Amino acid sequence: MLKREPGLVNASANRFGDDWERGMEAAAHMGRRDIADTLIDYRARRCIFWAAMSGEEGVVRAFVAADPESVHTGGAHNISLMAHVANSGQVPLAQFIRQEGAAVDRKSLEHAVRGNHIEMVEWLVEEGVDPASRDFRNRLLYELAESQGKDRIARFLKSKAGI
Repeated sequence: MLKREPGLVNASANRFGDDWERGMEAAAHMGRRDIADTLIDYRARRCIFWAAMSGEEGVVRAFVAADPESVHTGGAHNISLMAHVANSGQVPLAQFIRQEGAAVDRKSLEHAVRGNHIEMVEWLVEEGVDPASRDFRNRLLYELAESQGKDRIARFLKSKAGI
């Protein structure tokens, strides 16, 4: 599609009412670095959410230095910067944005589970995210982990939830 119409690389779509999203932002919140890399090959604009998902700590630090409030903004569908970092599995990057004021949230834990990032899951729970949180389909995150064969994460979440 991009070969036929390269201008689509930075196009936006209104997903739900007033919820605009570019392909790069979609790739970022889905943890799809392969798609992001393809978009970059076609000169897509990079953003803080791409950098967070990709674990590009230097780029995230530069964004935050230029705009300290960026740690509080949401990307597409208002998904937090922390959730994008959770996609990367980079705990030091999560610690950095947390020190800069970013909150931890249920969606961050969901992204860490989906990405199979046990260290991030452990850190987020230590930071106060409820291990009995549910995903966007109202499924307990340990059930999600079990359904995807992520047994170590499932066991950890169940133990922390007292199950």
